[in-house]
Amino acid sequence: MASGGRPRLARVQGACLLAAAAVALAGCAGMPGSGQVRAFTSKQADTEQNPESQIGLFPSGPQPNSSPEGIVQGFLTASASYPTDAPIVQEYVAAPAKDWNPGWSVTVLKSINTQPLGVARSGPHGSERALVEVSGSVEATLNGTGQYVLASAEAENTTQDYQFSLVKVGGQWRISNPPRTYRLVTEAEFPQAYQNQDLYFFASTGTQSTMLVPDPVFVPTGTSPGPLVSQLVTALGQGPSTTWLQGAADTAFPLGTRIGSVQLSGAAVTVDLGGTAVSAGTPTLERISAELLWTLAGPTASVSTIQSVELELNGRAWAPPSRPCGTGQAPTAFQKLASYECYDPYPSVPASFSYIGAGQPWSRCGSESQAQDGAIGSVVSVFGHAGSDSSSQCGGYVDPQSSVPPPRALLTPALSMAAVSPDGRFVAGVSPSPGQGTLYLGPVVGAYAVSSFSASERLKNAPGITAISWDREDDLWVAQGDTIWVVPGNGTTRYQAVNPFGGGEITGLAVAPDGVRIAAIVQDGDGAELELAAIERTGGQLEVGVQRGSLVPRFTIEAPVQLGPGLVDPISLTWYNADTLLVVDAESTGNTLMSVPVDGEQATPLPVTPAGVISITADTGANILVAGLSDNRLAFSDSIAGPWENLGDGGWSPAYP
Repeated sequence: MASGGRPRLARVQGACLLAAAAVALAGCAGMPGSGQVRAFTSKQADTEQNPESQIGLFPSGPQPNSSPEGIVQGFLTASASYPTDAPIVQEYVAAPAKDWNPGWSVTVLKSINTQPLGVARSGPHGSERALVEVSGSVEATLNGTGQYVLASAEAENTTQDYQFSLVKVGGQWRISNPPRTYRLVTEAEFPQAYQNQDLYFFASTGTQSTMLVPDPVFVPTGTSPGPLVSQLVTALGQGPSTTWLQGAADTAFPLGTRIGSVQLSGAAVTVDLGGTAVSAGTPTLERISAELLWTLAGPTASVSTIQSVELELNGRAWAPPSRPCGTGQAPTAFQKLASYECYDPYPSVPASFSYIGAGQPWSRCGSESQAQDGAIGSVVSVFGHAGSDSSSQCGGYVDPQSSVPPPRALLTPALSMAAVSPDGRFVAGVSPSPGQGTLYLGPVVGAYAVSSFSASERLKNAPGITAISWDREDDLWVAQGDTIWVVPGNGTTRYQAVNPFGGGEITGLAVAPDGVRIAAIVQDGDGAELELAAIERTGGQLEVGVQRGSLVPRFTIEAPVQLGPGLVDPISLTWYNADTLLVVDAESTGNTLMSVPVDGEQATPLPVTPAGVISITADTGANILVAGLSDNRLAFSDSIAGPWENLGDGGWSPAYP
């Protein structure tokens, strides 16, 4: 793993801690300026206590005649779950420290060690004073700045220490100087104190802004639902706090919106807005409703009982004048998630994957439900099918192990990889030799594939194409050495996106279905690492050779962050859903399929990896996982937990749109 590359999202970088109190947004998880960089996860259901940790999970008040060290340990236990156990925390401190409130800033340590430094008498009355030192190796910090700082490699053995001062109150030891701006938590405890939650925003520009972009955050467990929901709404009004996503995504709440009351009553949330939101048009109010519903009632919602949201403008209920997505229930003031399904960039519906067989591009429907019944879509050519893959190519199911000659294909140049655009309109292919040197593009519907490809040929005799990926706008992203090209599917022109990935060779590339996030595998002299960045699309500029009045979009890829702490040598990647990448990791014991959360948590291996896997593709839980194997065969699984089976005839480079 490269040690000097992008800032790591180790554990919680790129995800934010939401405060359910006065602080609007407690900040993004980040690495401190010193301390060892390690990785840990909040998703595992791990209740085993860290034997090195002095912190437990069940705080109680001070015991009579406790030692100074015992008081400090009890305070750390109670403050770890603050504010849930705020009353207990107050029992450990002495006035004037009774008003202790660190907000939601946290310093996460590998383990916590306490060391009593002795008792002395001080002051004119000779009152007793005790000192206890707490120390530990820093893992991460959560703060209110929204920024992250990578711990330097030279600071691996650096520890943080803090001296607690205690005085006697009524004959009992109490803390007089708790840390004013942060709490101390162990890595073993953090997963049990915080849970994942997605905020949803829209792309800043481009027509893909009709789709929502998830911004993963962490919220403290045990917080009362009402204050937590209020804080989530406040965070939506402020826009993305995740640093790398700023500029590429933004909130639908107009600048100048005033968030009034946020009331949770049973399964309904009422959000009252004032200010500029009151005069906003229907499209803006529908987008605000979409953000609220997907955040508060979506698949990662922290309060699972919420089913509807009522939007009020200066206390008056607002209802959409028509069905927001053109389908679903008739509009009412109490809106439900089902009315805004068209905003979801990750619909869980059957889709087709493409692959290369005998140098030609083919497609098969990958419906998981059909695969569980022992069938998979028959082999069809990617050409000659109008419309999306899900509507036009999901049919004609056959036995997955059957070996049937494919239908006659419209011949193309020999290809090593191919990809179909998300709307099914275009297909791209890369020639295998010399050195994967020619990229071809053409419409899916065409009488002659060769002529269609030739008419849109791009990047001819430019060797080193390692990955291709379509975005929602029918623009093809091409990785070639240390450069990323963006090529329109309609073949009107060619333009280049600035490569933000540190100058290393890009060996893998995948644009997220939301069209804003892009993940890449970057290889440099120290090894390969998995990186995540945001795409900012602007209106563009006129370009010579383009139809008069047309603007060529301009792209900026924001500074990336590193994902997948613990990955050894990533060689292939795919988006599984809004929050997870699947990655093939080349390890000393063989290639392993890994699940990588995009919020920066630890990568974890899938229960089963097919032997010889070299590539992977997926498309939500509604479709099978398809793996390319080293002997030019394909394998599939109808569950992320396995098992894996061979898929009929040979093939390679599988890819969902």
